[in-house]
Amino acid sequence: MFITLKFKSVFRTHVIATSTLVLIVLVLSLIVCLGLSQRSIFCSVGWCSVCKNFPFSSPVTRQLQQVHLMQISVIRSSQTVTALTVPVSLDSLSSFENSLPIDSIPHTAQVPSLEDTKVDEETYTMTNGQSTILFDPVIKKGIVKFEVQSLHNLMELGTAEESVRYGRNEEPYANALLGGGKIVRYNWMGNISHIGDSIQGNAEFHTGDRVALELNMDSNLRTLTFFVNDVEQPIFLINIPAAVRAYLFQKDQAFEVLKFEAISEPTAKHAKGTRAFVYGTEWKMSEEKKCAIQ
Repeated sequence: MFITLKFKSVFRTHVIATSTLVLIVLVLSLIVCLGLSQRSIFCSVGWCSVCKNFPFSSPVTRQLQQVHLMQISVIRSSQTVTALTVPVSLDSLSSFENSLPIDSIPHTAQVPSLEDTKVDEETYTMTNGQSTILFDPVIKKGIVKFEVQSLHNLMELGTAEESVRYGRNEEPYANALLGGGKIVRYNWMGNISHIGDSIQGNAEFHTGDRVALELNMDSNLRTLTFFVNDVEQPIFLINIPAAVRAYLFQKDQAFEVLKFEAISEPTAKHAKGTRAFVYGTEWKMSEEKKCAIQ
């Protein structure tokens, strides 16, 4: 009798231990499955509707797959929850991650007179006369994107060489021309100016629009590309100076700085139909077609 009871006790303990182990394995497998798929709990303990397999096979299968499922969005309504997925290769995911902004750059503005310009964090409002505002730091390396939003009739923005400075009520070309054309101007009508003729072809920008400068100082040609509402503009510059600042010109205007950041890869493509103009040379409208990228 004693032996029988002891056997039953040992057997019961073994069964409990085995059942507990199986339960732990099931839970851990399901957790790994859900973790790898980055999903909410839409799976059952059996067939996984997200990974399209059993949880037991999920850890192995997910490591061997060359194509992963990436969650794009979840559409929720009062009655249904639908998960949308799209196949994305590992290379695509890596490229996507590398294109993200990697560093916001601390910056300050060289405001000629606080009596003329009201500054509220990243918002600058002209209250009297006109003003050209330079932004530090000087851009010397990397790929930098500087983006602003026109809150009220922004007139122009561009770049100025490191040596350029502005006093009260000075327009961008006030002393830059005396130094030999040390600025690049992009005005609200879509014209680009440097030395010689203004070149037409980029988009206009108005109140509410976002305008950006992308400077690629790592390129052998050192490029300056313009964007309006995230759309790359066809006219860009090559061979820009090794050290420049971003500037904005105000006259009865207001703008907000949205971005001043370093990015790991350029977003500018300079595709067919875009036109490159060389910094430091005299531009002529008759030469526009010669600069087009085929």
